[in-house]
Amino acid sequence: MGQLFLAPALQFHHIVKSNGGVHPSRRKNLLPWIAKFVLFEPLRITEHILFSKKIISHRITHPPLFILGHYRSGTTYLQRLLATDTDFGYQTIFYSALPELMLGFEWILRPVLAACTRVSRAENKFHRIPFRWDFPGEEDVALTSFGRREALHWGNLFPEKFSDYFERYVLFSTGEKDKEAWKKNYLHFLKKLSIASKGKPLILKSPPNTARIPLLLELFPDAKFIHLYRDPLEVFQSSRNFWNIINRYHALRPVSDEQITELIFYSYNSMMRRYHETKHLIPRGNLLEISYHDLMKNPLYYQRKIYEAFGFEFNEKKKRSAEKFVSNTSGYKPVEYHLPEEEKQILLKKGIEYFSVWNKTSGVPNKISVSP
Repeated sequence: MGQLFLAPALQFHHIVKSNGGVHPSRRKNLLPWIAKFVLFEPLRITEHILFSKKIISHRITHPPLFILGHYRSGTTYLQRLLATDTDFGYQTIFYSALPELMLGFEWILRPVLAACTRVSRAENKFHRIPFRWDFPGEEDVALTSFGRREALHWGNLFPEKFSDYFERYVLFSTGEKDKEAWKKNYLHFLKKLSIASKGKPLILKSPPNTARIPLLLELFPDAKFIHLYRDPLEVFQSSRNFWNIINRYHALRPVSDEQITELIFYSYNSMMRRYHETKHLIPRGNLLEISYHDLMKNPLYYQRKIYEAFGFEFNEKKKRSAEKFVSNTSGYKPVEYHLPEEEKQILLKKGIEYFSVWNKTSGVPNKISVSP
């Protein structure tokens, strides 16, 4: 029965215990996990019985498109823009939260959950918009939601151990065993996502993939990649807000402001360093590098350039869908960050490598760069 007997509730108990337990101030953040692993367990077992053979035998026939870039670099916006094309499949927040139920029970659970969030006027705090279950999600979040040990985002819930999880499941510096376990779980999820998307090409967006290029090419040698880059001062400040939200609403152990600063520097330096070390492995013509600010100034131009570079069909219907999305989101104003000069100088001094990595990236031509 394979994954049936992983017993997510028991796995979760071991993960919590091994990471120091739940801090008293964060007990409220534990409740969704308890509800998920207890209330939905009969449905999880049912889905496993019904779909396990189909998942194992499924083949992903179209190379995915991976959107790369550090957290808060515009990757979500680009995925939303490209996902207006119904010829693609993509991961939703529903799939992130309940990946174990996405094939057999989405048809009944998502409308119920959507009604609950509408009535409660729930907010997507990371993006400051009303919460929607069809909003894009990230594969790394889904792997954590499965209750597997081999998932990066346990490091978000237990920030003191973030670097340990990052080394294990992003950089794979702890050896082949961790790498193979993560790869097996990742491919299992992508097969489920491919089935749910009726075999369409997948647009995938999970920032840690920026540092996983060799592994992604092992799985999909002809995959396409888009890397978004953004001024690191903006990335830093937006990432700090991102971590503050995690700390308040999701983490099971608290994290200090000083620790948040160190986590941002660590993840950015590690992720971007590995990206620059490995991007040459991507086959000629399969990598685009785009500035976040240029994308936001003219999203329709860059969508068209992406389609031309990768040979995707772009017709009038797709153009209208993209134009509607851009029009509907034109009123959204990103947070403007005004960093005091004193704090800016401290960051520049403390984050020497952080900004030197940016200097490498910002050398890419502003309009659009196709890998040589």
